[in-house]
Amino acid sequence: MADHTPNNQPRLFGPTRVRHVTVCHFFTGVGVVSKYIDAAHVLAPLRKYAQQTFFVLVCDEKQKPISIIRHSLGSVTHYPIDVGIVAGSICATPGAAEVWFARNAPDGCTDISSKDREVASKLAHLIHGSGVESRGLLVIAPQGLASYFDGFREIPFQIDPHIRRNPVPVKERKIFLRRS
Repeated sequence: MADHTPNNQPRLFGPTRVRHVTVCHFFTGVGVVSKYIDAAHVLAPLRKYAQQTFFVLVCDEKQKPISIIRHSLGSVTHYPIDVGIVAGSICATPGAAEVWFARNAPDGCTDISSKDREVASKLAHLIHGSGVESRGLLVIAPQGLASYFDGFREIPFQIDPHIRRNPVPVKERKIFLRRS
């Protein structure tokens, strides 16, 4: 006999599985992400988001983009993040060898904040030893403005346009509940 809530609805129990599901695609004109300029091109669609959002571009051992993890939808000026969940999502991505962390800047300010530096450092530390290398953090703003932080210095730059034909899946973590 199943437990029911007062409305005679089936009761939901704890999560039964977590999956990364494709929610959309970013199209890119680069096939290999060897420099921060390439990573910024792949992640350039971030500039259109009105809320700060944290992303991870995942590349394979040949530096081919294989997935973009979308995490932490926030407000215009900040994003919440659970670095443990992000690190777990990175390590759960089949074929992951390199990652580029990124967030957008709807307000147009591409300065790398102390929070950005802290998040990038914590994530790099968490994935260290997993076989996945952190390549740095990007902040992407409207009009193609961006900044790159490699752990030591910040480099502001303009994102180069390319014809975009190759899709890269954007994935989110979804939790599926067990029903009675």
